[in-house]
Amino acid sequence: MSLEIRAFIYGGDDTRCQVVLRKDIPEQAQNNFAMLDGWAQKSVIAIGVDLKHTQRWTCEECGKPARETWFDPRPSLRVSSPVVVLPIHHLCEAGGGACHAAVETRVRGTPPAPSVRPSMPDGSPIPLAGSCAKCQRDETAEEGFKMSRCSKCKLTRYCSAGCQKEDWTRHSRTCKTIQGVQWFNWDEPEPESEDETLKMPGAFV
Repeated sequence: MSLEIRAFIYGGDDTRCQVVLRKDIPEQAQNNFAMLDGWAQKSVIAIGVDLKHTQRWTCEECGKPARETWFDPRPSLRVSSPVVVLPIHHLCEAGGGACHAAVETRVRGTPPAPSVRPSMPDGSPIPLAGSCAKCQRDETAEEGFKMSRCSKCKLTRYCSAGCQKEDWTRHSRTCKTIQGVQWFNWDEPEPESEDETLKMPGAFV
């Protein structure tokens, strides 16, 4: 039995991406709704990095480079066929900022409750969505910086073979669950091929 996650990712200028993932449900959670619900919530959180660092996303509301995301999961956890519909909205800032408030009001009909702006443990800003999924340096999100995409899932982006290899243990857990990726309103050239010696599972295309 598997959980299906249907992720709908949104950015500025009506750029979108639809991703379908399937994760095998642990046997002990298959007939226990409380365990299934908890496991599904953890599964949604676990795929966040892989779905965020996928393009040079801009804020859905103002068009500035996106740094934060608002996840709006909508589970339908029937034990026979559990599904989570997962809208992901790219924002310049979340935590109840002006753009977050505008998007959530449009989507849900009500503004978000006041909350603390998210930040990294050291107090630095949340990494840009367009940056490398491993090193997450802002410069890797700049126009003209050469990025490559995982050839296995065709979704998550890296700035170098070194970052991809270092992140493979983490990324592989999500990579193997991705069943399909569709892009809408993106005009992205085909990525350049890398050296054949780097064609490990999940290496660049």
